[in-house]
Amino acid sequence: MRIRSIPSILMLAAAFSCLMIARAQNSTKPPAPSAEPIPRTPDGKVDLTGFWTTPTGPGEAESIAKIFGQPLQLGRSHEPWFLTPWAQAQFNYNQDPTQGVNAHGARLELNPRYAHCIPLSLLQQVAGTDVLSPFQILQTPREAWVIFEHDNAIQQIYTDGRQHPKPLDLTWLGNSVGRWEGDTLVVDTVGMRDETWLDNDGHVHSDQLHMVERIHRVDHDTLQTDITIDDPKALEKPWTQHVFHKLRPTWDFMEDVRCTENIKRGVYTGQYEN
Repeated sequence: MRIRSIPSILMLAAAFSCLMIARAQNSTKPPAPSAEPIPRTPDGKVDLTGFWTTPTGPGEAESIAKIFGQPLQLGRSHEPWFLTPWAQAQFNYNQDPTQGVNAHGARLELNPRYAHCIPLSLLQQVAGTDVLSPFQILQTPREAWVIFEHDNAIQQIYTDGRQHPKPLDLTWLGNSVGRWEGDTLVVDTVGMRDETWLDNDGHVHSDQLHMVERIHRVDHDTLQTDITIDDPKALEKPWTQHVFHKLRPTWDFMEDVRCTENIKRGVYTGQYEN
């Protein structure tokens, strides 16, 4: 069983090596532009169905950077944060280097995922919190399902014209409705619980978080998701992130390692057991 999300640079490097060896079947040659046509569903919509992961194969990040026009880190690029005083104070508290053990720049004992086994936020799931962050999209005429390998979490996106329900119950991944704008699926999500972080650096949000994903299949093998989040309590202005994923047609889900197992094995304390 493999550990993916771990609060040690050395552990992360070791996990990365193991994962890349285990999943090297698509990573033997630098990618060439896909000549295959973008698939479509019987009703003419772009078909997003497939198994997707972070672009970690040889040359993938570089080729995607040329598409996007600027350097990317693990297929991601984003704007600076503009935090409200409330969110800045929370971020400073989470980042305090004089307190506790740090993980990814933030205090490990406060990390919702590592310390308290709280599920990852939707932003963390979509943008990726480790070197691969696999997910699978299943698409029907009335909805799309995104199944994340982390926690086996599921984002259900209704594309049948419905609106967000009122009143709205708060959940970990929120309530998602989608609509098509040409060949782009626009996903609008609200109703997310505020116990999660937006990233492992310690950025927080409120239950007023609103996330919009614009999902576009750049070519047969490349998926681009432009993310915009706004939160009147946490953000002075909307924040954007651009995420790319590559198609892995021969990959399958691996058994997910639960947070409770990570803590039991000593990831939280930094004492990893073989």
